[in-house]
Amino acid sequence: MSTKQELFLETSSPGYSRRLIENLASLWNDSCFCDVTLLIDRKRFPAHKNVLAAASPFFKAMFLSGMEEQKRDVIELHGMSSEIFSIMISFIYTGLVKVDVDTCQDLLALADMLGVEDVVEICSQFLIDNISPQNCVGIYAFADAHNIKDLKHQSELFLEKNFVEATKGEEFTQLELSSVLTILGSERLHIESESQVLEAALDWILFDLPIRRKYFLQVLNQVRLNLISHKQFHQIIDACKDPGIKVTLAKFVPNNDCTQILHLSSLYIPVDSVNMATWPRQNAKKYIYVIGGFAQNKHTFVSSISTLDTVERFDIYTQKWQTFQGMHHARSSHGLAVLDRKIVAAGGEDASLISDYVECFDPDENFWMPMPSMNHPRYGLGLVSLSGYLYAVGGYVGSQIGTSIEKYDPYDRVWIEMDKMPHPRFSMAVVEYEGLIYLAGGLSEHYTECDKVESYNPVTREWCTLAKLNYPRAYHGLVAADGYLYAVGGFNEYKGSLSSVEKYSIKENTWTNVTPMQISRAGAGVAMVDGRIYVFGGRSQDVELAVTNSFRASVTLDSAECYDPQIDSWKNLPKMTFERCETVAVVL
Repeated sequence: MSTKQELFLETSSPGYSRRLIENLASLWNDSCFCDVTLLIDRKRFPAHKNVLAAASPFFKAMFLSGMEEQKRDVIELHGMSSEIFSIMISFIYTGLVKVDVDTCQDLLALADMLGVEDVVEICSQFLIDNISPQNCVGIYAFADAHNIKDLKHQSELFLEKNFVEATKGEEFTQLELSSVLTILGSERLHIESESQVLEAALDWILFDLPIRRKYFLQVLNQVRLNLISHKQFHQIIDACKDPGIKVTLAKFVPNNDCTQILHLSSLYIPVDSVNMATWPRQNAKKYIYVIGGFAQNKHTFVSSISTLDTVERFDIYTQKWQTFQGMHHARSSHGLAVLDRKIVAAGGEDASLISDYVECFDPDENFWMPMPSMNHPRYGLGLVSLSGYLYAVGGYVGSQIGTSIEKYDPYDRVWIEMDKMPHPRFSMAVVEYEGLIYLAGGLSEHYTECDKVESYNPVTREWCTLAKLNYPRAYHGLVAADGYLYAVGGFNEYKGSLSSVEKYSIKENTWTNVTPMQISRAGAGVAMVDGRIYVFGGRSQDVELAVTNSFRASVTLDSAECYDPQIDSWKNLPKMTFERCETVAVVL
């Protein structure tokens, strides 16, 4: 007996949903079969209850819950703008919405109230796409007030990443106390110093002091006061205009023999235990990355040199080293700078070949990415980041000592040659400080160490000649803080590798010697964090080769040391994983 097998097809029409919504929109535009009229600001919006209920949980509840509105043909709605509702109802019937900066937040608030999640997502993404340090606080406060969790999370991350700039605006001073406590207490704030958190806290308190004075203790307890230096504390106290706040802050100055706290009753009382965390925030500037360079085998008379692609990071608080993914191209005497929280390596030399190759490192992803190459191969260049741009300065350019300066625009992703130095040189030290680029020392066109010091203003493109170094030097480091420059170590043909350190007063235009390093270093990586100078590796003739006591030559180092200007003293640090010379260090 045979059975007949039934054949069937179950599928969907690709254009059905589109045609259906188009037909619904047509019926709506022609006011056909409309069974309800919404009245907003005296403006009437004919609609269909079933369409509104399908699109919005708010309307579904209104029409199905037995409320009085269920029986009415005309329903008046309050707390919303007819202009904004017009955009919303158009979306309900067409699936299309126009969002701009003037209507986005009002439309988002309405969509959130009505439960139209598609519009919530569209408006949230529009705000995130257009977020900036100037508006991120307002977006965060808006998202918090309307409990839009994803938008709040995204704006909070942006605010934390741009904390210093974001808290300078008026939006921050208008936040509610709970939001201020959340932000100031965040572990993820990107800051250079905890003093920046204290400054933001004071800005909020002082904006409305009569009302907010009673919150001072709560706000202050979000600041890790023990991480603020004595000098920074006093600078903040001196700048404060309210006598009561000044007196209270003075009680928290580190190393104060009588640390006290202002109780809510306004009485000063000694405390045994206060929220005085000593550990820096997760994203506080506390890491130093030492990248590239070369190593020289110091255990053989005829030394071999290896150019390095290695990356290691020093945690200034744990005093521990950690290695990371190496560069795509090994290099020494290269430039290194931080742009948009990524480390950029440019130029340098490997096996006597000078490079124009540029790559950047994302520490969060532990990944190197190529960037547009410079216009010229450069060795012994200076690389600085300033106002969102990179500047590659001088160096041995191609086959000659260069004078050119290249500027990298991250928006157009191009390098442009923008200016020239007054004097050609390479292996000089370069640092950016308060909007100026400072150059010191280096090798001149005669291949001799020079003592020239200059500053360059990239905005006006003006050069200024400054007081000369006390000692001509090249292959040295240059760092800046608190109105001073420090020229560290280097090489001089008469003295070899140098241990000397010079301090330049920008105000007085003078150089003075400070306590020298414990060992001479040329080509060391030098960085400054929280007012202290960190020096890594380099080469030194102070270390004898193992094969003979009668011959002394420069060998590469794995040692490191730190200088504290407050006490004019150096101390040793844990050794690096790799010995390296003509390396570069940056802080992130």
